[in-house]
Amino acid sequence: MASLRPADASISRRDLLALVAGLVPAALLGLPVPAHAQDATVAAENSVAAVQQFSFDLLSEQMRELSQGLYESHPVTEGFIDGLNYDDYRKIRFNDKAARWQDEGSDFRLAAFHMGWLFPEPVRIFEVADGVATEMVFSTDDFEYLNDLKDRVPDHYALPGVAGFRLNAQLNRPDKWDEVAAFLGASYFRALGRGSAYGLSARGLALNTGTQKGEEFPRFSRFYMERDPNGGPTLTIYAALESPSVTGAYRFVIEPGAETLMDVTCRLYFRQDVIELGIAPMTSMFLFSEKNRAGWDDYRPNVHDSDGLRIERADGNVIWRPLNNPPRLTGSYFNETAPRSFGDPLIGEVEMPEDDTVEELPATLNLVDVMTEALALALPDFPRADGAELGEAIFTEPGVAPMRDEDTRPFAGLSSLKDALEKKDESGA
Repeated sequence: MASLRPADASISRRDLLALVAGLVPAALLGLPVPAHAQDATVAAENSVAAVQQFSFDLLSEQMRELSQGLYESHPVTEGFIDGLNYDDYRKIRFNDKAARWQDEGSDFRLAAFHMGWLFPEPVRIFEVADGVATEMVFSTDDFEYLNDLKDRVPDHYALPGVAGFRLNAQLNRPDKWDEVAAFLGASYFRALGRGSAYGLSARGLALNTGTQKGEEFPRFSRFYMERDPNGGPTLTIYAALESPSVTGAYRFVIEPGAETLMDVTCRLYFRQDVIELGIAPMTSMFLFSEKNRAGWDDYRPNVHDSDGLRIERADGNVIWRPLNNPPRLTGSYFNETAPRSFGDPLIGEVEMPEDDTVEELPATLNLVDVMTEALALALPDFPRADGAELGEAIFTEPGVAPMRDEDTRPFAGLSSLKDALEKKDESGA
């Protein structure tokens, strides 16, 4: 089982770092560059991994600056990637022998998902060590192309990016590397605990779900991986989020186990007004269950990944709302104060839109329309307008102090030692 639980929220502004970030060339920061400069930049990146100074504060300032301009999409529109269809994509596998971090003593291994089909925009992945980020470069040598597709793919071709990635760890057995988490498509991600199977998925952000304006799907465009320098069992992932309405900087601290825990910090910067904002959204697929399968001519007793929404309230009581496939788009709202399972310490609400999907597979395959999407949103009470900032929202395990920026800085551990010595002097022990 994987856990994603709320901790607290605070506002953080670091204007001084904007000046520092402004002195670093956009190409080295992984930001979009003007069209006339892209050819030279791409050529350089294909030949050598891009290197940049990195910290969560620098990433946050980059995204703040990016929010001042218009959103730009950069899909790949030429080459074999642009021509990949559903059947082609099913013939692509990552070569396990090419997995990153196979060095002895590593607690994780990283594999990439290929671009193409539903994933036309490149996602760039960097590894962070000692405050420096080095880009992970992938090529067609890292993937296996099956059957006739192999003849259409160029050898040793440097890819402009990937679609996402998965993480493997020795989750269930010491002799087997099991998948523990995956980030793929828009801002979707999911994780596994020991002995569990995939079902519910999470998203970095949900915008305008179930509104007349139409839902917007932000995407993680860059990831920065930082392994524990002390060899611990955690992995820190930083991510840049982009969309026409919002930019954001995210930090995920992942610790696999019986319950795989993810401490999540996000900072959001708004380009334009947002009607509905979902923090810590959860998404699942539902067509029908054994309790409401009337009208479905199907041999299967149920077709869903999840069959209900469970909210654990602040007082420990539990609300269970079975999912349904209604004839029209509907939404259920649950007003809660600091629910243990959803939201944050602010007074907010949990929303569950249900769409009106009536067939399992439409004529044109679109994963968003394949099944009913049941979405649980925690909607905080703060401005969602152009120029507004979320600041910092942090999610961690109940009873555990969340990681903050100060905890990641050099000599941060000395502060706890100093506090202990001062208490000892005061007690006279």
